[in-house]
Amino acid sequence: MKKNNTLIRQIFAGGLTAALLLSGCGSSGSAPMMEASNGSAAATAGEAAAYDEYADYEMADTSDIYGGESDMNGGLAPDVSGAQNTNRKLIRNVSLEVETQDFTTLIANVTNRVKSLGGYVENSNIYNGSNYSGVVQRNASMTLRIPSAQADTFLAEVSNQSNITQQNESVNDVTLAYVDLESHKKVLIAEQENLIEMLEASTKLEDMITLESRISELRYQIESMESQLRTYDNKVDYTTIVLHVTEVKELTPIVEEEPEEEPGAWERISTGFMDNLNAVLTVLGNIAIGIITRIPSLIVLAILVLIGVLIYRKVRKARLKKAKTYTYTSSPLFAEQPKTAEPVNNNKTEQPVNAEPVKNENAENSDSKIKK
Repeated sequence: MKKNNTLIRQIFAGGLTAALLLSGCGSSGSAPMMEASNGSAAATAGEAAAYDEYADYEMADTSDIYGGESDMNGGLAPDVSGAQNTNRKLIRNVSLEVETQDFTTLIANVTNRVKSLGGYVENSNIYNGSNYSGVVQRNASMTLRIPSAQADTFLAEVSNQSNITQQNESVNDVTLAYVDLESHKKVLIAEQENLIEMLEASTKLEDMITLESRISELRYQIESMESQLRTYDNKVDYTTIVLHVTEVKELTPIVEEEPEEEPGAWERISTGFMDNLNAVLTVLGNIAIGIITRIPSLIVLAILVLIGVLIYRKVRKARLKKAKTYTYTSSPLFAEQPKTAEPVNNNKTEQPVNAEPVKNENAENSDSKIKK
């Protein structure tokens, strides 16, 4: 199998070399350009050798990763436990959600342990809670980079010092991408060295400009690949652990793999009653704390409401008084009747209503004479 692969690669490299030589002869007859074609052919041969090395690397690592035990389909079952000890490029990411009753101590221990293991804290966000509601619940979110060899030790220590409620882990195998990028980089370096030699031997200005332009492109590509390789190395050498810490009063009970016998009816009733009672007491306590802490604000609010009520009553009283006055003056019962002019009688004298009538002596004398 290996001989056939080698033969195929030799045929492929020979065909590319012939094509490059023909194109080089047809385009220009100058010696430097012919050397460039030879350099490209050498680079192609170097690429074939790099892929040959990759094939050997792949075949050598396969037996290390897979434990040799075949599954029912005839394939090899992967041995995940020994993956970190091989030469493969594995990027490991772990996410943890933990609870603690001693928030400050746990954060300090985690930070110190990360430094002692040779890692570093990439990102940290700590929330110390707020007294506005009267309930302080602190939490933190930290992104940690731990050397891959020490990651399991760190995870075990975190598990012993806190209560893990959720854990997610993923492993990304970047071996193929890493080897492909590394082999491509070797090909470009070989081509760069050949072009530098041709540039030193070149005498034509046009050829020199062309070679320098190509060398600049190769340097940029090589630096970009080196940057990607360094990024891969950093992710492989350091395990990324995202840690979410929450401070609680009571830790969440962990369900065991083999649960105990189901409790009886009376035990479940008493447990549920106590849990409900504790929840009600917690709510009432929070409400009482909230009211007590807001007493100054409530006093100011009560004063403002009292002032508003007094102003409203005063305005309402004034409006009612004004409305009564308007109703009294505009009613037809209380309207003034027009006065008619009385004729003037100069011969009669006004007499009071209750006064006695005035006696006329002349009238009485005349009446007496008539009787006689």
